[in-house]
Amino acid sequence: MMISLKRASHSGFRLLLLSSLLSTGVFAANPEENYACQVQTTGGRYGLVLLQTHNKKEAMELAITIPALTLDGSEHLENQVVECISRPGGSFRDSGFQKFYESVPL
Repeated sequence: MMISLKRASHSGFRLLLLSSLLSTGVFAANPEENYACQVQTTGGRYGLVLLQTHNKKEAMELAITIPALTLDGSEHLENQVVECISRPGGSFRDSGFQKFYESVPL
């Protein structure tokens, strides 16, 4: 009886510790924000990059390293970020690109 009580107590402590660490952000390794970025490819085409990062600045930095889906449906490496928006909820300034973004199945 004493052993099982000790194990239960130990398990409860681990659960409490894990809960405390998660609430303070110690285990927040996974980014929590989703972004969509409009980029211009090296060939001059506009493309879309979807990514998950910690913040908008990081999204803009990482978007240049990811192949972009262009308006014609192909993938290209890009060289310049035009704009990044939070998703869901954000919208691109370029209304034509916004329509393309809305047509992409997410």
